Amino acid sequence: MSAGTIGSIICIGRSGNTYTRQAWFTDAAGANMRFDQGAGVSATLGETFTTFPEDVAITDIVITTTATPAATTFRLTLDGAPTSQMFVVAGQLTSVAFRPPLRLPIPAGRRLGGIMTT
Repeated sequence: MSAGTIGSIICIGRSGNTYTRQAWFTDAAGANMRFDQGAGVSATLGETFTTFPEDVAITDIVITTTATPAATTFRLTLDGAPTSQMFVVAGQLTSVAFRPPLRLPIPAGRRLGGIMTT
């Protein structure tokens, strides 16, 4: 991610609905991920959080394969506070045939975000 890259966070709601949020994964440690709110997403476009209308579970995090990332890990946040959920960027790339299955609960209305860590 020499200048950042786009990816998706895929969730399934309690109702069975699927929610996909496009996200920008920057290459700068300490920088927030950005989420598409309808106008696209980039290093400067989009919000630093996303919300869901119902309780969901994150089932996959997919990052577009690019050059070697400068920031190699990221941590999810809820309402601006870091969670214990930390991921290695290389494990979430589209080129990885078997990404680990996820089932991370996110309550309705909570602000899901992420921060690049190292």
